[in-house]
Amino acid sequence: MGGADGEGGALDAELLALLLRDGDEEARERLARDPATPREALLLLARDADARVRRLVACNPSAPAEALAMLAADANAYTREAVARREAAPAEALDALARDPWAGTRLAAAGNPMTPPGALDALAGDGQEEVRWKVAENPATPAATLAALARAGDEFTRWRVAENPSAPAGTLAALALDASVEVRARVAAHAGTPAGALALLARDGNAWVRGVAVRRAAAQKLAAAEPGRRAEG
Repeated sequence: MGGADGEGGALDAELLALLLRDGDEEARERLARDPATPREALLLLARDADARVRRLVACNPSAPAEALAMLAADANAYTREAVARREAAPAEALDALARDPWAGTRLAAAGNPMTPPGALDALAGDGQEEVRWKVAENPATPAATLAALARAGDEFTRWRVAENPSAPAGTLAALALDASVEVRARVAAHAGTPAGALALLARDGNAWVRGVAVRRAAAQKLAAAEPGRRAEG
């Protein structure tokens, strides 16, 4: 399409108006997915009668916040799910989507790092285990929520907490005593595991856990010595 100014811009506007009014479904879908489609056209396409067109707008990286807010209340569950995956979605929309009746939408919101902390905390108690797992994996999940999941969650939830880069040191130390080898191995591999917990895991009864802990401790020792070596050089 031509530039936004001058004759080319006017022609583009006329063509867009025709496509939006009279264009076939394929033409509207092309516009809905094209990141170069103007904001005004995307807002119109967000109200399209065809659910696929609306879903494509929700996935479009250029979709304005106003369109995403509108589509967060769409009648089509897959469109709402697409909005829930968008980090650009307004916080209010993500908060509402975290309470969506469709599990796929809640799952997408649970994995979105821009979902508000309060919504992530609520999703940690979701009836679908896959949703709880996504909350446990989300680096934006509040520390208190991760700690609660580590205490109350099933093994699969706990090892996801143990892999979360935002897991607090206290939670990792507690998980170092977990009954699950899978959980302890992930704690041993975590960059934030406290030295005391890592030393404990280096003496673990499981050879795999011991090996992971020893390698992590050696890597930390090398990293700590690196500034001194550079200074000497």
